[in-house]
Amino acid sequence: HLHEQALSTFRDMADAHGIVWGLTNLGLLKILVGDLGTAARLLREDLRMAVDLREPASVQFALLGLATISSQEGHFTRAARLWGAAEKVRQAAGMELSPMARAQTRYDTWVEHARREAGFDLFTTSWAMGAAMSLEETMAYVLAPVEESASATGDVPERVRTGGE
Repeated sequence: HLHEQALSTFRDMADAHGIVWGLTNLGLLKILVGDLGTAARLLREDLRMAVDLREPASVQFALLGLATISSQEGHFTRAARLWGAAEKVRQAAGMELSPMARAQTRYDTWVEHARREAGFDLFTTSWAMGAAMSLEETMAYVLAPVEESASATGDVPERVRTGGE
């Protein structure tokens, strides 16, 4: 609730940077509580604004969030492409994904799950394709309809969704 209030306040103030960070935080929170539709909507808006503001931290967090959503929905090669694009943004900005951010977003769990489900070669190729995309290509990819073959999709085990063993 506080994240929603903060975002509303930033919108009322027309504080673009505040809006971007509010969208980032609320989008990632919505992933954690399982509201993937709302999270995707918030993170797409976040990505558009962050690109316009040249805010690489928010760009990469929006991409990480959208990749996690793709992985949770069984779109593993799409997730790999988005993680590859996020890594490219981080590297270009000289940033690292902190241990806290990795833990909060369950990054390693979702990446490993997608790698296992897609298969190492397909996952690695998809990641490299994402890392090779320009920011404009990444934006077009994010906004394009999701299409993947049945072999790259599947149900996500409960233990992966919830973090249990």
